[in-house]
Amino acid sequence: MIVALVAFLVVFQEMAMKCHSHATMRAVDLHAEIKCDARGIQDAAAQKKPIFFACPLDNTSFSQWGPSQFGFADATSLFSVKAAWVEQEVVMYQCMEKVTAMAHKDGVIRLYSYSMGWFNEHVSSEGFNGLDGRFVSANAESKAKLQEACGASFKGNPPFPEKIKTETKSAQTVTVASGKIDISSLKEPVDFHFKMQPISLAQGAKIPAPYKQSADGKALVTCSQEATTLGCIRISYKQSTVESISVLAMPVKKGDSFTLLPWHEQRNPAQPDDTLTCEDTVFSKVLMVSPVIETVTDIVKEHLSSGFSQQILTWGYCALGAMIGFSVMVVYFPAVAVDWGDGTEDSEEFWYDVNKSGVPLGAVTLFAAMTVLGGVSYARREELTGKVGLVAATIGFLAGLKLWPFSGRVGDETATSSNPTRTKSD
Repeated sequence: MIVALVAFLVVFQEMAMKCHSHATMRAVDLHAEIKCDARGIQDAAAQKKPIFFACPLDNTSFSQWGPSQFGFADATSLFSVKAAWVEQEVVMYQCMEKVTAMAHKDGVIRLYSYSMGWFNEHVSSEGFNGLDGRFVSANAESKAKLQEACGASFKGNPPFPEKIKTETKSAQTVTVASGKIDISSLKEPVDFHFKMQPISLAQGAKIPAPYKQSADGKALVTCSQEATTLGCIRISYKQSTVESISVLAMPVKKGDSFTLLPWHEQRNPAQPDDTLTCEDTVFSKVLMVSPVIETVTDIVKEHLSSGFSQQILTWGYCALGAMIGFSVMVVYFPAVAVDWGDGTEDSEEFWYDVNKSGVPLGAVTLFAAMTVLGGVSYARREELTGKVGLVAATIGFLAGLKLWPFSGRVGDETATSSNPTRTKSD
């Protein structure tokens, strides 16, 4: 079961990497490079070709931002900036419980620790081990730790404010090429977060109660500047400083301008090939964005290296799963060493670790490895490495069959064959 799951995860990841890599290379081969005056985009859109451009943003498309856009109508003088994206971050000072599970000879022991911190959502304190419940008294040791970290009067985290929240807002339209290309379809500016900088608040500005300006002048808080208390709310603002953008995507005509969508190649069903398995999957779509001026080669390298890192991580998880599955088998099916020689003193002895069900651990390990290798090779079967992998996996399976103890059952530490079989002794 675990081996099958591991194989599935690896095959899935290989298919995803293959599809993404193939689609990216096709986009690079077919793309049309668009200048910052948008010349050539009309023809590319008509031919459904991907485009690449690296241009400055039109700052005339930016919006003017202030506290009123986030619900603070009475604090308009607090700040005023012109940007493509602005973020409001709302956090609350709350008590957090951390549970650490440790293996012990008598079972699993859970250790509870507590700390205070800023969180952008409500932390439920219901069920805290150190907090008295309606029907169950708190654990004495956990209660002492809770009161030490969160205060002797702590009865639970207060509710999070409903009318204000952490959110990022974008200008109604953000364009390049003098308004000819609209990038507003890139709603989530996750690619630009490292280009966000704090907005300083105006000193002496009118602030609605119960808020006051923090000591550093970059946030609104509801607690004293001298001491941070439970339930204190902190609101801060950031603005995007992105000035240019590089994009590999598909242009789509929308009114007088063009918007951007993920590109995927339209294939001819009359000419099927192995890459059709990628058709209409998220891995076959190409949309690459960088908040700096880059070449198409740079942006592709950056995204492919990121995907390769994810693949390494997934393979690490799969290897861990295989190790766990193998360890479970060894624990529940202790190994028995069996001599498959001919019983004479000068005979060549072959020793196999065999579990109580009669299956050699070496064979099981080989079968598991070949299952994963076969799955990976199948995912890349149209490539030379995939063909070689399938051959290697087949040879490995045959080797595993050779190791399988067909001569007899070894569950009772005995075996029947034309030759005597001895159990290895110390």
